[in-house]
Amino acid sequence: KTLKDMETFAIWGEGVAGDVRLRVKSISAVGCSAGQAPSSAKASMEKLPASLSEITIESFDNPSLTWSSKNDPVMGGESTSTVEIEDGIGKFDGEVVDVPFLHSPGFIQMVGSGAYPDVSTCTSLQMNLMATEAYEGYRVSFGNVHLPEMRYSRGYHADFDAPVGKYDNVVIPFNNFSAKWDPGTGDQMVSCETDPKYCPDEKTLKDMETFAIWGEGVAGDVRLRVKSISAVGCSAGQAPSSAKASMEKLPASLSEITIESFDNPSLTWSSKNDPVMGGESTSTVEIEDGIGKFDGEVVDVPFLHSPGFIQMVGSGAYPDVSTCTSLQMNLMATEAYEGYRVSFGNVHLPEMRYSRGYHADFDAPVGKYDNVVIPFNNFSAKWDPGTGDQMVSCETDPKYCPDEKTLKDME
Repeated sequence: KTLKDMETFAIWGEGVAGDVRLRVKSISAVGCSAGQAPSSAKASMEKLPASLSEITIESFDNPSLTWSSKNDPVMGGESTSTVEIEDGIGKFDGEVVDVPFLHSPGFIQMVGSGAYPDVSTCTSLQMNLMATEAYEGYRVSFGNVHLPEMRYSRGYHADFDAPVGKYDNVVIPFNNFSAKWDPGTGDQMVSCETDPKYCPDEKTLKDMETFAIWGEGVAGDVRLRVKSISAVGCSAGQAPSSAKASMEKLPASLSEITIESFDNPSLTWSSKNDPVMGGESTSTVEIEDGIGKFDGEVVDVPFLHSPGFIQMVGSGAYPDVSTCTSLQMNLMATEAYEGYRVSFGNVHLPEMRYSRGYHADFDAPVGKYDNVVIPFNNFSAKWDPGTGDQMVSCETDPKYCPDEKTLKDME
């Protein structure tokens, strides 16, 4: 029900005092299929085999790959790192420092070797991890593809932001990876979207051969903890011959459905602030130069002595996204804030007087636009209206997962 009509959609600053400075380019649903949708996200979790949604690459509570560290050998690089597996966690610790001869930061890697599963029917890579302190140079790569013009770079490369202080799923669509990347900085030179010949090919997705998490191109301490690595948005059907083929030959409805694009907005956007017990949080929403700008401050509600909330709310006609696996938002924050949430729909649990809709939290990349991908089964209808935190997850109890009606029309 909810997946067919979301009814309403909101981005929140909630439960954490501080300044919100968010810039949003677009909102969409990804991992979409033209086939028959399951009757609900609950049904998709309860009735479909795991191969239709997620394929495990590595679980550190029972590792199947061999993990080691690798550091910059170029021109006498001095970066250092260690990799350990302890209590079901892959621990990647180290320091990226300048290569003396190059006067620029080198790299460190956490490298996995062994037998890899076929993930060629999947749409995205998912890593459940956290950093114990902030670091801006995280990258991830897989495969050994080698472009003739790129002497030192191999494999498909993408960057990511690690949540700090709490474990969360980082989801990176495979078409965010590129084979054309700068081995000196780790930055992509040409994206898969710009030129599909650099997208991951079927051969590599059928057998990654190698996988690495990097600290690269940014000096600083790396303190990363990884629970699992998997591929998500997987299908039992015939895979496209490559990520390139999926971009070039398949209709957009098979991969992505636009909910809102701020360069040509279809929804009406407004701000909403905490009305409870004399809440004093403030916010504004503006659309300018193709960007949705959400600015404000979350402050304590005087009577409750705890932070309130602000919202950027969209109203209007929503598309049916009930055949899709995830929500994707292209956005950035201009400064760090730890209380971002997103919600859709108006579902109301009888026992929850003040909370409506399906709720999830997310981390916003700071200072650069990137895609934030949140699987729909990361949302829950059972959440605390005082903090925004989920009380019971969709995974724990599927009756709180988004329903088909809401995904058909968020409203």
